[in-house]
Amino acid sequence: MTEPLAVNKTAKISKVARPQFPALTGLRGLAAYSILVAHALNFQTIYSPSLTALAYFSMSLFFTLSGFVIHYNYGSDFAANGIGSASKRFLTARFARLYPLYFVGLIISVSVDPRLPFFHNALIALSCLTLTQTWFNVPGATGDLIGGSWSISTEFFLYLLFIPFAAAIRRITRPVPWLLGLCAVAIAVLLAVSVLRGPIATYLAFIQFSDNPRVSAPPFFWLTYFSPPIRGFEFFGGALAAQFCMTKAEVRGTDRAASLLLSACIGWCLLVIVVLCRIDNSIVQTFLPNFIFAPAIITILILVCRYDSHLTRLMSSRPMLTAGDISYSVYLLQNLVFLAVAQSFAGRANVAAIPRTIYVILIATALGYGVWHLFEAPARSWIRSLPQRIGRKSPGIADGLGRGGDLGS
Repeated sequence: MTEPLAVNKTAKISKVARPQFPALTGLRGLAAYSILVAHALNFQTIYSPSLTALAYFSMSLFFTLSGFVIHYNYGSDFAANGIGSASKRFLTARFARLYPLYFVGLIISVSVDPRLPFFHNALIALSCLTLTQTWFNVPGATGDLIGGSWSISTEFFLYLLFIPFAAAIRRITRPVPWLLGLCAVAIAVLLAVSVLRGPIATYLAFIQFSDNPRVSAPPFFWLTYFSPPIRGFEFFGGALAAQFCMTKAEVRGTDRAASLLLSACIGWCLLVIVVLCRIDNSIVQTFLPNFIFAPAIITILILVCRYDSHLTRLMSSRPMLTAGDISYSVYLLQNLVFLAVAQSFAGRANVAAIPRTIYVILIATALGYGVWHLFEAPARSWIRSLPQRIGRKSPGIADGLGRGGDLGS
């Protein structure tokens, strides 16, 4: 996320060079590795509400950060060049970013388990191939090896939803009231969902395509965790946060008030992960898988981009930038690492969970870096070069503020 946006001279995308925010790449790495730690411990049959909440936080960070990066990179293109040509560039870049590694992972994952409905239901197979599995509540139909790929499907829906709204969001001159309004609507919707939990679960029963919970989630949990509409609040909250940073172009130094607000937002996320997740309350449990972190994360994104802070410098460090670069490969292939490590530790039950988790992180990092370097990045570059290879001109907007905007989880 440190490279400038590469804009073709023939495209009228932006007349003013916008600042770049390398810390966002580090935050994507934080999201990927938080999920990796939570899932690695779960795989070793270590469960706790805090580990579950940590995974929920990571997914909320992912969707909010994705909305921020997508709008920051592509909003001006839609506003300046119209929905037709901008959509072609946008969708080509998104396909190049996500689909090659997903497709290879899908083929490997379904090949190791012939019992999957992928082989027995043409519509489910089609939804997996077209990245629409969470739209129809079959998020687990891709198999265990890429079980986290559900978020790519939800993300794809949000990309399509972003297209008709991109130019309008880019023209907002006062994003703060819109942000407050979005948060208010999200809270109202989720409160209504919590109150109407029983009728909603009954009404949505028809979308449970499989009795296997590893393939098709319980309807209410699908709505509050997997479904694109609920995740849209986080995504568009991130987009509005990006619009705020685009309307306030100057980047400031340290600020005491900003530091205190940043600490408060981080403190709220930690409070939810450590304490609130243990409260057995229907409203808390409805908000926990999705929007409970979003207002704090939106604020953190704005503050990290607008002010110099310890968090900004940490997320901009070389290790965190590398973690962000390889985050998609690390996330998508983590289950493969879990299975390989389980085999290597077979018969060694005396090895403690923490050393095994560290070992998993190291192996996942090595695999993720190799796949990113040898396949993910080259495939992305090759697909993006196709318009030029066949004689077309494309602005070639850099992805994710120079490094890519997706965790892909």
